[in-house]
Amino acid sequence: MRPASEGDIPVRVKNSYNPKAPGTLITRSRDMSQAVLTSIVLKRNVTMLDIASTRMLGQFGFLAKVFSTFEDLGISVDVVATSEVSISLTLDPSKLWSRELIQQASELDHMVEELEKIAVVNLLQNRSIISLIGNVQRSSLILEKTFHVLRTRGVNVQMISQGASKVNISFIVNDSEAEECVRALHVAFFESDLSELVSGVRKSGNGSV
Repeated sequence: MRPASEGDIPVRVKNSYNPKAPGTLITRSRDMSQAVLTSIVLKRNVTMLDIASTRMLGQFGFLAKVFSTFEDLGISVDVVATSEVSISLTLDPSKLWSRELIQQASELDHMVEELEKIAVVNLLQNRSIISLIGNVQRSSLILEKTFHVLRTRGVNVQMISQGASKVNISFIVNDSEAEECVRALHVAFFESDLSELVSGVRKSGNGSV
């Protein structure tokens, strides 16, 4: 990519499984002051964990105990959200599902067994992560529009994570709803007029987060 970037040469990224699709065209950076989103990323077949314990409240070392379990099993954690008494996280499918099925089941069972020594654990499979990559200065608008789109389609967001940089906002939905969500968000952010969409959200009276 560096030679293309330095030479101001457009690069088109194609899908070998769907060669007729137009793909994504990467060109010179544009003015991002008016942009809301730059991309939407979908990751399927994700395992989600809800870990809750009142012993977590005000206790140092609790998170270390949780993550040491993943380290011992060589399992990578992807998205994380925490509160005073709970942790919600997803396991990186690229580091987990490449293993044999029997080994996967055994490691998940062992992981849950170890975590249940310190917390109540709820394991949820067949989930998807949808990540919105956007303008750091417009994260509130991104969230407002996103939840408006998902609410109108009856999609329940099971977890949301946003880092301090606010460049990446990730949320978890069922696998069965993921593709429809991505299509709807793509239409809302990339195919609709920004002023019309914002106006529509405001007028609905239910678009605030």
